[in-house]
Amino acid sequence: MKSDLFTLSALNDIFKYADDTTLLVPQHTDTELQQEFNHVRSWAANNRLILNLSKTREMVFKQPRVRCFHIPAALDDVAQIDCCKLLGVIFQSNFKMDLHVNYLLSQCAQRMYNTYLNFCIIRACLLNRLLL
Repeated sequence: MKSDLFTLSALNDIFKYADDTTLLVPQHTDTELQQEFNHVRSWAANNRLILNLSKTREMVFKQPRVRCFHIPAALDDVAQIDCCKLLGVIFQSNFKMDLHVNYLLSQCAQRMYNTYLNFCIIRACLLNRLLL
C-alpha cells in the first residue's frame, strides 16, 4: 500500500517504517522544519490519526568541530535530544558512534556470559551422569 504522505520540499526526506515516521530537513532548504511538521500534523488529522507528541523528538545534527553553530528554535511541544535509537541503531547529534558501539559491546558481553553459564550447566549435568 502506497502512502500519500510526502514532504513539501524535494530537498526534505520522509521515511516511514510501520507506525514510525522520520522527517529529515537539511539546514538549507526552501521549506522550514515547522512548515513540514505542520504538514505532517495536518496529514495525520485528515487521515484520522493521532500524532503522539509525547513520543515525538527533534534532533539537530552538527559537525563535531564547528566552533560557531546556530541551533534552530525547537518545534512547539517537541523535545530536542542529542541521541536517539532508530531501528536498532543509536544516532548522535555529533555524528559519533560511541554510544552505539558501547551498546553493542554490552549486548555481546551479556550474551557471552549467558553462553558461559549454559556451558557450565551442561558440563555439570554431564559430569553428574558420568559419576552415577
